[in-house]
Formats: sequence, C-alpha cells, structure tokens
Amino acid sequence: MTGARFTFYRTQADAEVDLLVQSGRRIWPIKIKLGIDVRHYDTVGLRHCMEDLKLERGFIVTRGESIRTLGHGIYTLPWEQIAAGKLYPWSDRAVEAG
Repeated sequence: MTGARFTFYRTQADAEVDLLVQSGRRIWPIKIKLGIDVRHYDTVGLRHCMEDLKLERGFIVTRGESIRTLGHGIYTLPWEQIAAGKLYPWSDRAVEAG
C-alpha cells in the first residue's frame, strides 16, 4: 500500500478513532485496544466515525486470537496476525475470515 496517508479521527464531543488509513478513495478506521474484550462502549467512536465518513467497515485491533464480527460492519482483528504480516485491516481477507 504505497502512498497511504495516516491520521486519526476526533470530534469536539471526543468521539475518536486511533488510526485512519487512507489510500486513494478508500479509508479504513482502526481502533486499538490493549485487552481482549471489546465492550459496546469501545465501538462508539468507531461507529460515529463510520457514520460521519460514510464507511462500511471499521476495525478494532485486540490481543484476541480470532477475527470476530461485532455487527454494523465492525470487526475485531488479532494483533498477533497483523504483527506477523498474515493479516492487514485493509485486506478483504480480514472481512471474509470474520
């Protein structure tokens, strides 16, 4: 993914996403969690960002072991697979495996 731009998303109401990866017209919002468990509260900023930017998919990177779907186009992705170069949030495989 050459030419990618990296930024973050934050509103005045403090809804935030840790990382926005933009390549061409595509944008992937990524939230990063230190733990394994993802609560409803953890998805609020991501859902807000997806709605504002009209995005179909959003990702939460966790220390979990598998890809999970949380509904509304949000997926958890295991950090270990990303760090090992086996999975990238912007890959269609990330969604297909979920």
